[in-house]
Amino acid sequence: MFKKFKNKWLLNYMISFISILMIEIFFKFLSSDNVLSFSMVRIIVSTSFIAVLISFICSYLKKITSMIVNLIITLGITIYALAQLGFNNYLGVYMSLNTTSQFGAVVDYIGEYFRSFKITYYLIFIPFILLILY
Repeated sequence: MFKKFKNKWLLNYMISFISILMIEIFFKFLSSDNVLSFSMVRIIVSTSFIAVLISFICSYLKKITSMIVNLIITLGITIYALAQLGFNNYLGVYMSLNTTSQFGAVVDYIGEYFRSFKITYYLIFIPFILLILY
């Protein structure tokens, strides 16, 4: 579908926007949050802003390099989302600057932390896998 785009900036924007938005939607779904809520407007706006920044940077790179940058950024966001889901499942709160004192509890029990992940949490990797297949 995206092969038809001649504009490199627009192509990078669409790839970044769709992959990050899919991660956000999967995150809301997996955390049992309402997907169709007002917070989705904020998510779409912030995802669009992040995608603009990524596409601006990637538009100056070669096609393969920009795809690698997109993959690395998407993987980073995916791992962060997985860690947030696990942290919420393990301690009952999401990671933030206020909960940095709880990080020691997670490090001390890292095996138990990873075992607390529900198998469905790994669905968060679907957008990243789709981006690799693209």
